[in-house]
This record gives sequence, C-alpha cells and structure tokens, in this order.
Amino acid sequence: MTARKGLFWLAGGVAAILAVLAFLVLRELTRAGAFTTFFPRGTEGCSRIGSFPGAEDITIDRRTGWAFVSVMDWRAYLKDEPASGAIGAIDLGADEPEVILLRIDGAPQGLRPHGLSLWSDGAGDTRLFVVNHDTAGPRIEIFAVGEAEGVPVLSHLATVTGEALVSPNDVAAVGPRAFYVTNDHGSTGKGARLREEIFRKDLASLAYFDGERMVEAVSGLTYANGVTVSADGRTLVLAETLDGMLRFYARDPVTGGLTPKEGPEGFVWLGTAPDNIELAADGSLVVAAHPDILAFVGLQRNPEAQAPSQVLHVRPHADRPGGRITELLLEPGALFSAATTATIADGRILAVSLFEPALLVCPLEEGAQPVQVP
Repeated sequence: MTARKGLFWLAGGVAAILAVLAFLVLRELTRAGAFTTFFPRGTEGCSRIGSFPGAEDITIDRRTGWAFVSVMDWRAYLKDEPASGAIGAIDLGADEPEVILLRIDGAPQGLRPHGLSLWSDGAGDTRLFVVNHDTAGPRIEIFAVGEAEGVPVLSHLATVTGEALVSPNDVAAVGPRAFYVTNDHGSTGKGARLREEIFRKDLASLAYFDGERMVEAVSGLTYANGVTVSADGRTLVLAETLDGMLRFYARDPVTGGLTPKEGPEGFVWLGTAPDNIELAADGSLVVAAHPDILAFVGLQRNPEAQAPSQVLHVRPHADRPGGRITELLLEPGALFSAATTATIADGRILAVSLFEPALLVCPLEEGAQPVQVP
C-alpha cells in the first residue's frame, strides 16, 4: 500500500468515526428533548400558592385531606452551601390553601428533605418517611403524624442508616418501620456521578429496609428515581429517568421480596424522563416528567433559565400493551419550571419543583386524550 493510499484510508476512517460520533450525539440530544418545541396543555386556570425555596416531593394523606411537601433550598444544596429544610403541609380543603411549615418534635438537626412517603395502619397510626441528606451522611427519618389545633404535627421516631444508602432519592413506606428507597447513582463523587449520567451506566439501585436490616433489593438500574407501592402491597413501580420508563415488580407483602414482571407487564415506556410517581385515589399513577432533560440541567445552573413541566396519568397495561398514558399537563416553563412531583386531588393537579418557590395548582382538564408513545 502506498503512503498516499494509507493516508486516504486513514482519512476515511477518521471521517467515519466522526460521522458515527455525530450521529450518536444527535440521537442523544433528540432523545433528551433538545430539538422539541413544547406547546402548553392543561395550563388554563393554573395558579401558584405558597412561598418557599423549593420542594422536591409532595404526597397526600387522603384520609385527612392534608398534603405534605419536602421544602429545601436546593440551589444552595447543589452548590455545597449551607442548606436546611422543613416539612410543609397544605390543607387541600381550605378556601385559600397555603403552605404551613410544620412543627417537628425532636427534629433532627439540619433536616434536608428529599423524597417523602406516608404509611398508615388504617386505625389512626400515620407515619411520614423522609429522605434526609444529612451532612453526616444520607439517612431516612421516620415521623409520627399527629395533630394540634387542626394542623399536623410531626414527632421524630427513628433514623435509619445503612451501607445500602448511597445516593437516596425517593422512598416508599410499606410498614411502621419498613420501606424501599431508590439510589439514583451508584457513585458518590461528583465526577463519577456525571460519568454515570453521560454514559447511562446502570449503577443505580433500590434498597429495602424490613425494620431491622437494610439490603440491596434491585441493582443494575439507570438513574433510579421515583418509587411507589400499590395499595395492596403486591406491586412496586420504579422510575428510571434516563431510560424514560417505569419498571414493575411483583412484591411479596410478607417478605418484601421483589420479582421483575415479565414481558409487556414489566415496563411502560414513556418517551420522556420520569421523576417522581404518586398513586391516584383509584390506584393509577401520576408521573411528573422532564421532556427536555437538558433544559432541566441548565435550570440547575441558571436561575433565569426555564425548563418544561410535564404531568402524565398512567394506567399500566389497562387495555393495550404499554398501558394507557394521558398527558394531563405540559407547561413550557414560563409559569412553572421542571415539576419534580405531581399528584391529583379533588379535580386538581398539584405540582412541586426543586427550583420553584411555590406550589402549582391546575384544574384537571376533562377528556384529556391518551398520548401516543414512540
């Protein structure tokens, strides 16, 4: 082979490699929503209530009509600046709902809450489980939920730690001390976590605490995020944000053991980046999602930026493969950026965001049509 031919083949090889890389980058940007134009849906009549630094999660006690939110200054936290938070509550039956920061008896110092989950025995014993990013290390706090002068009051009962708590995100309570918790990363350093996200490494996991011992229940996940358990305790649903899907596991209510459901019943492909999952009153799923994940990342760095908020209603495997997915809300970001959790109550959508200083309340649009998922 002559030198000229060698250079020709080398140049051709380099061009081919660059073309493949360009294709892969373009594909990932497209999947992330970078080239999508978002048009509002279900935003008419929306309003904002409350004033607080931000709230990552919201969950409803449907017996009492109170909603609980995890309040924290996430911008300070992500910049490694001093940040503390609180648990807020909203009386959904009030004529003019407002967010009340709750009294916590025996509160842990420097509470920095993330995911929330309520558990009740049906006879009056209600507990709130909270992911706490304590400066001494991640932990799960368990609070008894009481009442004083018509307002919820929390009493600290227990702190749970364990080696399986690597990077906790969301929690699903299944007993007075038992819970599942997602680890959105398998690494602890910022650089290693960034590499996990860029290369979609399946290092995230789900841990289970049975009241005495914490173990890894599921491994090999890609950015495990929201998690919930069905009312009968027999199905666990988990969101994989970067893979754009919900995963379903059959659960043994006695042992807590999980078995991946097979075939079409094992997952629902959303075509967007799911965050937290809440159960609707009828057992269906309400999912907050990020249709433009790059805009969400940009919002973390720039308070003036905007990122779309999306709320989906999912009836898993209702009457067709993949289930029935309905887009309840799509807000391009001007009114409310990057909703991280949403739920439904009394004909209203309630949503919170890490970076929004208010709760978004929107009337539930009747007759919303199912979304065709790619």
